[in-house]
Amino acid sequence: MRRYLRQINVVVIFVLLISLLQPGAIVHASISDLPATDYGTVIDVRQTELATGAMYTWMDLQNERGLQKIHAVEFNPQQGNLELRAGTKDGKVYGMKGVTEMATYADSPRNRVIAGINGDFYEISGFATGVPNGLFMDEGVILNSSISAFTFGLKEDGSSIYGVPKLTKNV
Repeated sequence: MRRYLRQINVVVIFVLLISLLQPGAIVHASISDLPATDYGTVIDVRQTELATGAMYTWMDLQNERGLQKIHAVEFNPQQGNLELRAGTKDGKVYGMKGVTEMATYADSPRNRVIAGINGDFYEISGFATGVPNGLFMDEGVILNSSISAFTFGLKEDGSSIYGVPKLTKNV
């Protein structure tokens, strides 16, 4: 009986020692899987699925300017169950509204908000309204015109566009 218990103890100790080495193997595997970029050396990258077809990726990388953090949400706008919408409060553009407040306004049982990105600059000169200074549209409606040169947008087919829009108005 003692011999049997001693053998079990040896097996348990062996398994515990092997389990100590396993995290090192996993770390080595994950380090070798880090993507190569032109922006710097990737230190860490993680992904999680927010909803079917929507992936959230966050990445830490090091470059000549120091530690950089990248957060991205990727999805196919033609998929049908997901769409990119402009953030508003009560359907209007107000200055200095937080992403959480805008997401709370838009979220409802048939319209779940799964991510929000603060991605615009805002007006702080003159009257300092805090209103976004890029061309701001939602579902084809201009919510405010641009005071800056460059704008990002999505076309109806889901392709992206970036550049200097030429806004014309007719009365």
